[in-house]
Amino acid sequence: MFALNTLGSSTFLSGGEDQKVVFSSNGESKQEILHPSTIWSIAVLRENDDDVATACGDGYIRVFTKVTSRKATIDEIDSFRTEGEMASVQGSEIDEKTLNSFPTIDKLATMKGKKEGEIRIFRDNKVPKAYAWQENKWNLVGDVMG
Repeated sequence: MFALNTLGSSTFLSGGEDQKVVFSSNGESKQEILHPSTIWSIAVLRENDDDVATACGDGYIRVFTKVTSRKATIDEIDSFRTEGEMASVQGSEIDEKTLNSFPTIDKLATMKGKKEGEIRIFRDNKVPKAYAWQENKWNLVGDVMG
């Protein structure tokens, strides 16, 4: 564990090398948010406890909020989830549930990238493949190895 903070008076936030931010209350895990890399720091906006910021080993700071008007889009949430899943399966075998959570390659034309260089996993039948968003299209990077 590298990061610890409190949210309100009874919730603890922890994060570390397991790439997860864990929300705990009364010694019990209530929620986990998988990140693409190690969690180095967790900050809480003290004015209202609505926002939590995480500093991750991939060089990004991410903000999580309960305020509906500031929430990420479904595509942004899916992309973040995919990045975390992709990082967590490196070096291990990809299970059927995780494999089926990736969109199929027929979605390449309808799913747009959010930024140049974004990496996303699509599956070709039962083979997960990594694609990079470059010049407004998805380009195959290679097969995802478990």
